[in-house]
Amino acid sequence: MLLYRLSTEEMANDLSGVTGIKVDNFWTNKGNPCIYAHGSRANCMMENRIYELLDEINPDMLMVEYEVPDGSLQVFDEEQLPEEWMNDRNPSVARDYGTLRLQAAETLVMAFPSRVMADGELVYIINPSHPLMKEVRITRVFKPMR
Repeated sequence: MLLYRLSTEEMANDLSGVTGIKVDNFWTNKGNPCIYAHGSRANCMMENRIYELLDEINPDMLMVEYEVPDGSLQVFDEEQLPEEWMNDRNPSVARDYGTLRLQAAETLVMAFPSRVMADGELVYIINPSHPLMKEVRITRVFKPMR
């Protein structure tokens, strides 16, 4: 399975999940190593553009392509999530839920519904603390924009 994320040059080869340590994300609290990724290059670009103005996306950003082992994915559908997971006024509901799942380390890759993309699109979170992390490979790093 291939997954994608946008990265700065200095972080492109990071497999430690250091960005999850530094900042809160939608599905995880800061202090928890993780790598957010997407199932396609297009979804990766769209998710990132939602949070950045088109003119403000760094043209030097790189796309990182990961290969993760088959059978290492757990998909969480909306029926499994807390009722208030999408509540803007209480984002800690989704963060706390995702953080608990990440810390449980039951699977290498977790997939949650995208809050900003419709029609069943998913956000993937790679858990660097999982034993299968040693099988994750960065297969390509390239410029997605010209």
